[in-house]
Amino acid sequence: MFTLTASVLLLSVKHVYGLAVVMFISGLAFAPTIIIAMGLVEQSVPKHLLTEALTWLITGLGVGIAGGAALTGWVVEHLTVDLGFGVAVVAAATVVLLAWYQKHHDTRRVTQVVSE
Repeated sequence: MFTLTASVLLLSVKHVYGLAVVMFISGLAFAPTIIIAMGLVEQSVPKHLLTEALTWLITGLGVGIAGGAALTGWVVEHLTVDLGFGVAVVAAATVVLLAWYQKHHDTRRVTQVVSE
């Protein structure tokens, strides 16, 4: 939720100093998010698959950053800067929805497939 809130704040920024403050606040969420994600992976996969699972986590992060940069660059170049910030808001909202879905539905099959 913190990332989503910070992303929405980006849409209200009107000055470069405000942008710096919002980006600082957004950056505060990055390390805790990675730490929590790694902890969840560590708890949810068998020990003999931990290295592979963490590698997939970091790979997904890298692909997401590259894809987000490419999409945002295209949006800013062809549309507007404001809509570029909207990419961050949509991405953050998607993460919140996926987390909610994951929490409220049975995910044992995913772990079972990974361990096979």
